[in-house]
Amino acid sequence: MEATKEIKILHYVLIMIMGIQLSFTFKKLNKIEDDIDNSLDNMSTQLDEVYSKVDDIETHITRRRK
Repeated sequence: MEATKEIKILHYVLIMIMGIQLSFTFKKLNKIEDDIDNSLDNMSTQLDEVYSKVDDIETHITRRRK
């Protein structure tokens, strides 16, 4: 009977450790996902700026040709 109680306690402790580990893993994955989203937002903003500059250059070239 005593061994069964010890096994149950050990089982409970292992489940708690696994839960804590999964919690840290998911927090880290969420942080990585947020970092990727922020990087994509920054790249999108930079691309918009590049396209705007290209449009300005094309407009300038078109005006000079006239």
